[in-house]
Amino acid sequence: MPYIKGGSDYVVFRESNQGVITKGLKTGLHTAGGIQILLSTLDDLSELMEKDLGVNRVYLTLEGRYAWINNFGSSGINLSNWTFSGGLLFEF
Repeated sequence: MPYIKGGSDYVVFRESNQGVITKGLKTGLHTAGGIQILLSTLDDLSELMEKDLGVNRVYLTLEGRYAWINNFGSSGINLSNWTFSGGLLFEF
């Protein structure tokens, strides 16, 4: 199951570099896209998990996320970045 999402970001940061402290608040936007793969090959495990824990389905999730966090182009530190992640999603 592919998906996309987006939203706003508010980041409070503090950095110390050789005794010089930089801190502040940055705002921005993020967008992400990914895929969820149903792990139906784990039928025996999923039956056990459903009986004991109430888990109906298990998905492998792979996602890429870009955050544009620089007060919408103003000067100063730029916290924009790409993040890639993976994990398991348990559906109850």
